[in-house]
Amino acid sequence: MISCLYVSAPHRRSRLHIPMIHAACDFAAGYDLRAVDAYPVDPPEGKHVGADNAMTGIASAFRAAGFTELARPKPDRPMMRREFGSTANKTLK
Repeated sequence: MISCLYVSAPHRRSRLHIPMIHAACDFAAGYDLRAVDAYPVDPPEGKHVGADNAMTGIASAFRAAGFTELARPKPDRPMMRREFGSTANKTLK
């Protein structure tokens, strides 16, 4: 599970978090893990989320990195997953 992403202030809004997510997934896949989960924040369209609330990542970045939404325990907190290998694109609920 990716629980936190940290990008220093000068590099925020540079979309650097997307390659960070890819790197974490590549690392996990290298150890033959089947999937990586994340619980990012999904702010309303056009609303800025401060770094203190976005440390788990932004849902759009996880979507861009190949994650799909599995559930939404809270209105602004989707449960997302990226699967690897033969389990990819199969929904595990």
